[in-house]
Amino acid sequence: MVRSLSLHIIQDGGFAMWRCFHTECGWAGQAFAESRASYYGVAKKVESFEQVSEESIGLEPLGAKLIAYFGERMISEKTLQRNAVMQMSSDKNVIAFTYRQNGLLVGCKYRTVGKRFWQEKDTEKRLYGLDDINDVPEIIIVEGEIDKLSLEEAGFRNCVSVPGGAPGKVSTKELPSSEKDTAYQYLWNCKEYLDKMLASTLAKER
Repeated sequence: MVRSLSLHIIQDGGFAMWRCFHTECGWAGQAFAESRASYYGVAKKVESFEQVSEESIGLEPLGAKLIAYFGERMISEKTLQRNAVMQMSSDKNVIAFTYRQNGLLVGCKYRTVGKRFWQEKDTEKRLYGLDDINDVPEIIIVEGEIDKLSLEEAGFRNCVSVPGGAPGKVSTKELPSSEKDTAYQYLWNCKEYLDKMLASTLAKER
């Protein structure tokens, strides 16, 4: 069965998000109900994301230098290719972790070998490795993309990583609503996947 459009609306109807999976489209966005947007002071009630491509954001296959960098961390070229890890064509020292959903490029996170990070602008935040948890009952959630690749080398493909790393401390505040939770919007964007899980494991560095 080929998926075309995914639509999620929260129970009280105050927030909705959608994505088209057609290769030539990739249209995605989110919207707040009029009253909710006014209450929370949201100026932009509908947020839409354009489909990006490897060419449009200037990516190319990994070169020998970065393949060797990963090799020193026991991550094979086969694993890099399976996860479509690339590099910037304008700066061959910058790693590009491509975020994909159903094989389509939906975002990208960049990392230098000196551990400087940034994300592609105007793209929807998602979990990294989303296609690896499509049909599994249990998942492992890790802090970074290299952690996810390392676990795959250890035999665990049912693993995803978060786009912004782990928080410095656990918040004791009440869980915000989906439309107000900007820090963890990537979890709301992946809710349809997470709702199917029977169990999940959070893995972090000691």
